[in-house]
Amino acid sequence: MGSILVVSPENPFPPDSGGRLRTRNVVEILARGHDVDILTYEREDAGAAPANVRIVAVPRTVTPRGAALRSLRTGRNCGTNSHVDVDFMPRLAELLSAREHVAVVLEHTMLGHLID
Repeated sequence: MGSILVVSPENPFPPDSGGRLRTRNVVEILARGHDVDILTYEREDAGAAPANVRIVAVPRTVTPRGAALRSLRTGRNCGTNSHVDVDFMPRLAELLSAREHVAVVLEHTMLGHLID
């Protein structure tokens, strides 16, 4: 049984919206046969995850205005989810070097730039 890393701008616990419910369902299916790490943003009302799911939450530092200005330089969409690399990349590098993951799941189309 290997580990799977899920990268999601939304913490799916608790699943209180459609996107979070979808992400939670994907995570629970993956957790049937794997340990799962979720790299996500901090959430004040974060709920408990299943036993073999580890939430790694980072603070959101990218503001809507900062994302809009940064989009001029990067050519990315001006939504904050297009700029998660600012907050996620240092922790993502740590996670990938600390444990071998058999797969990485990007839970949002605006995270595609992290594939690089």
